[in-house]
Amino acid sequence: MGFPQLYKAIFIFFIFSLSYSSIYGQKKTRINIVNAETLEYDINLGANVQRLKGDVQFENKGLLLFCDSAYFYPNNFIEAFGRVHANRGDTIHLHSDELEFDGDKQVAMAIGNVRLSDKEMLLESNKLYFNIKENTSSYYDGGIIHNKKNTLTSKRGFYNSNTKVFSFKDSVQLKNPEYTMYTDTLQFNTFSEIAYFFGSTTIISKESTIYTEKGWYNTQTDKSELTLNNELRSAEQTLYADSILYDRHLGRSRAFFNILISDSTNKLAITGEYGVYNQNTSRSYVTEKATMIQAFDEDSLFLHADTLWLYRDTVSNLNEIFAYNNARFFKPDFQGVCDSLVYIQKDSLIRMYTDPILWSETNQITGDYMEILIYDDEIQQLNIDKNAFIISEVDSVHFNQIKGRNMVALFKNNEMDRIFVNGNGQTIYFAEEEKAPKSIIGINNLDCSNIVVIIEDSKIKNMTFLDQPKGVMTPMDQADPTKMKLPGFKINNNAKPRSKEDIYRVN
Repeated sequence: MGFPQLYKAIFIFFIFSLSYSSIYGQKKTRINIVNAETLEYDINLGANVQRLKGDVQFENKGLLLFCDSAYFYPNNFIEAFGRVHANRGDTIHLHSDELEFDGDKQVAMAIGNVRLSDKEMLLESNKLYFNIKENTSSYYDGGIIHNKKNTLTSKRGFYNSNTKVFSFKDSVQLKNPEYTMYTDTLQFNTFSEIAYFFGSTTIISKESTIYTEKGWYNTQTDKSELTLNNELRSAEQTLYADSILYDRHLGRSRAFFNILISDSTNKLAITGEYGVYNQNTSRSYVTEKATMIQAFDEDSLFLHADTLWLYRDTVSNLNEIFAYNNARFFKPDFQGVCDSLVYIQKDSLIRMYTDPILWSETNQITGDYMEILIYDDEIQQLNIDKNAFIISEVDSVHFNQIKGRNMVALFKNNEMDRIFVNGNGQTIYFAEEEKAPKSIIGINNLDCSNIVVIIEDSKIKNMTFLDQPKGVMTPMDQADPTKMKLPGFKINNNAKPRSKEDIYRVN
């Protein structure tokens, strides 16, 4: 953000105060007249008051003061007028329309078109005050500081060389080719070379807009901390956190407590208690109650894992979310758990790895690996690879079951519509009476390599066996209770997230 430029921009103001203080110190020193074309006394101005005109020059321990005319009072006080110019060597120059200097009280005031400059910097103000005894300098009617790349304006400016603190207050604005800063109070410690922000502060650049109400920046290490009501906005995302540590050299931010990364364009948000963002790679991660919220038209999906990684595709402006360890998600019409998960917005895919389980209405779905395709805010397709198993509850004791090597399930209106079983198909299906009250009249045990299953109202309506099926239909009064479940059958209702709050539950 170019904060070292800020350090340079304010350096000239306080360095003049230091130099001026070193000239006079705490000892009273007589101001010497070096030159004047005419020198006269005017009794109307007081006893022993000298009026000097034409190429007037004073000197005091290396400080030279030039002006068109001046009054020199016997109490070691000068009033200088017209093209006032004070300098010490060729380093620092002060120009103004008027200058008042009290050599005994060690205070000075430059008035009208004040310009304090060196070879690189320029301070402009209407009035500039110097209190040499207290080692302070200030302006109260507005001031502007320029250098080659920066313009800093404020209504008030103050420097105390004892505390090494320079303060800009009231309508502070710093303009730089890379950014513009607006703040209420800006303080700079010349010993530690740390800048402090107080009050509403906004820093606007091409890449981002930063808002904070309290913080600091170390110009030596390029590190900063934002500590109150912090907000970092880019074109696509906004980061909020109670505290943000920023390392400009590494291009990395660390965020603490109440973190929110908001992507309004893609209706996505990530929350947590600790996070890191790298602006050079557009990557971030969040831990400690890390949560992703993906909003849809009718509802939202809530995902929690030990750690969430967010990758921003700068071409498509879409996100890739990686959830590692103990991933759990909840959406009113489907829920899931697995060890790790990847959500690719560009492909509209959710990929579930390692012991994935998905619940859709009354169906429990398991497999070695799953892919959920979401389009137009609705589930369109589910791919289950290896050991695919769907269990559908008929009642608390009986379950329809479909098992196969791989499965593809198609959805309509977020409800499962049909299932394609590809390889090693096995089914257990409980036949019910068509008329109410419905009761189970038999059990179908059928094996077939490839099967098409039609679903209606979350229940199996019919099955089409694409190869020669093998199996039997057994009346319930003759059914063997030990053959009512396929190998690998397991109900995992205890692991099922019941609400968006339940995703944080530890099983």
